[in-house]
Amino acid sequence: MPDSRDFSRLCSVASSDKVLNLSRAMPRTGIAPQRTDQPMFQHPVLNTAVYVKDRLGLAERLALPALHSIGTRIIFPTPDGLDRPPHTALMEEERFSDRLIYILRGTPAPGPGDLRILEMLARMPSLNPLLIQDMVRRMGRETSAGYFRRASDYPESFRRFAKAELAEFSRMAVTDEITEDHLARGFIDKLLSPCPAERMEPLRIALRLDPDTFSVGLHAWCGILFYKWRLIEIEEQIQEAVRRVYAIAPIGNAVERAGILVMQRRVTAGLRHAIQACKQQLSIRDRHMRSVTRMQHGGAFVRMLRQAPESFTPLAYQVDSLAKIIRIVNFRCHPARATRIVSHEAVAVLTEIENIMAANDREVEI
Repeated sequence: MPDSRDFSRLCSVASSDKVLNLSRAMPRTGIAPQRTDQPMFQHPVLNTAVYVKDRLGLAERLALPALHSIGTRIIFPTPDGLDRPPHTALMEEERFSDRLIYILRGTPAPGPGDLRILEMLARMPSLNPLLIQDMVRRMGRETSAGYFRRASDYPESFRRFAKAELAEFSRMAVTDEITEDHLARGFIDKLLSPCPAERMEPLRIALRLDPDTFSVGLHAWCGILFYKWRLIEIEEQIQEAVRRVYAIAPIGNAVERAGILVMQRRVTAGLRHAIQACKQQLSIRDRHMRSVTRMQHGGAFVRMLRQAPESFTPLAYQVDSLAKIIRIVNFRCHPARATRIVSHEAVAVLTEIENIMAANDREVEI
């Protein structure tokens, strides 16, 4: 990923788990995002910025009021023709609102709705467009789907995974109500397209679903598939992170080491529990999928679409939180430093991991 100070290169980066590139939103429409009827941010500058979750330097970490190894930056475009570094604001810093007002001086102040979205982005464990779209919808903000299109296609490995997962479904879920033309033909390509609801409109009509329910259900269904694949992809890395956390042998007195050992056991148990919670949620979704293929009835498919949004958010938050913890462990718990880390640094790392898991639980409950 380009350096966060290089705005011109960041503008060419695809939206991903680490980057939300609003300067490149809706590239296929030819419409400037800030001129659409449903912008993500009402403020024009915020609506053309690049949002990045990346590692923080030591000085930045020490200056923050809470423990953070990864922060959320807003990179603002500079006026045309001015050859100078772009403005940058770190959302986690204590006086972020003052910094934002200073950068946006000369323009109207951001409204409450925009500030809520900024707060949400800072809390989220990743900037995955699938998760952002779901959270913005839950906030009641009607936003054009173009903001949540991935500027790059899904990985080929995910497309193969989705095809294998839905092979039985696309073969069996062909009934009098759902014909092959409605569903099975090119089903994977339609589901993973930027606007699946539009491409699967015949299916919506056959199921007699309203457009919003159908669109939200398809989005959540695709998201569940993505995060199931993502969990499989990172599970080995999670296990390695657990081993690295438990291998920490800090420099310090016996009392400090005993306290850290208790934290290590708590963190590793929490990580293992989080993996099992994700797998449990996915097993429930798998049962719903099997019921659809077994019953071969449109009503079962409708129920699955209606239930998918409630399952998607906790799964996405949990898997993205685990991925964020992996990044932190790789960054701060390298095996070469396991026996040379000082006690206060070990406590800081373990506390940050516990805070991420606790924040994930709070967001899922909300």
